[in-house]
Amino acid sequence: MINSYIWYLVLAGVVIFFLLNQLNIKKRYRVQDLFTEQYKEENLRKKSLRENPFKRFENSKLLKLIGSENVVKEAQKYNWNITAKEYWLYVIVSGAGISIVISIFQLGFLSTLGFIGGFVLPRVMLALQRLRYRKETEDKLIIYMKAVSNAMPVYGNVVDAVDSILPLIGEPIKKDIEIALAVLRTGTTVDLAFQHMNEKYGYNDLLFFHNMLGAAHENGGEFHRILITTADEFEQKKVLQAKLRSNMAQSNKAFQQSVIFVLGMLVVFKFFAKDIYDKFFTTPAGKGVIIFIVISIVFSATRVYKHNQFDPSEANTK
Repeated sequence: MINSYIWYLVLAGVVIFFLLNQLNIKKRYRVQDLFTEQYKEENLRKKSLRENPFKRFENSKLLKLIGSENVVKEAQKYNWNITAKEYWLYVIVSGAGISIVISIFQLGFLSTLGFIGGFVLPRVMLALQRLRYRKETEDKLIIYMKAVSNAMPVYGNVVDAVDSILPLIGEPIKKDIEIALAVLRTGTTVDLAFQHMNEKYGYNDLLFFHNMLGAAHENGGEFHRILITTADEFEQKKVLQAKLRSNMAQSNKAFQQSVIFVLGMLVVFKFFAKDIYDKFFTTPAGKGVIIFIVISIVFSATRVYKHNQFDPSEANTK
């Protein structure tokens, strides 16, 4: 009896040893396959680089920073259909123009920086387009939110309420609403139906409005009042921003006049008082003054732009 158990144990041990050995073999083969695949990929990469030496720069951080892809992609979000060719045209023309101006004012050692400055123009144009787009978008979102909040108590459900206000809404928001409406008709929740719209426009007020829209669709009652209040608060935000822009308009105008005056004085000295310009502004100290003026103007312009983007409604919630 004991001998039979011993044989069973020996047999079990042999089976376990065989299974463990198979696992090790498979693991070893997997490691070998992994190294083989990596070796093949490395060879393919090296071969590709030999055929196209410039390929190594395609994914560099510098190329992504100065390249057209990011600007073109970002511009599409704000309805600016700039192409890669147009981007490089702006860069080359503005860079050459800046370099010529630098050379005229006898700052030749900075001419190279002029071409670098050419990459700024498309980004400045994008920033201005972003401001225009956000202004137009907010106007249309106010109409949409107020119309839906007023229609919900009448129709009692999201589908009919949203469908009734569609003729009042302009593009591109109208298209986004039509997509959300089509998703809603499949039985999806309000949150999921408007998720893409919330992510696209990125307004916290819009996200909260759609959350309350879903609650009003399910429960009605007091949530209808919350919808109206949310739309009114978003409109009030727009009013506060308009007041801010109105109050800053005089300051912006004064800044622009100061810039024109300072740069105009340099032009006057250069072309109408050439002796004074050559005597002072061609010296290292004079060139330093010109560089300081340009840097101050650029810095001040960025601060003015940020002030114009300030959201007073956020300051009230802090």
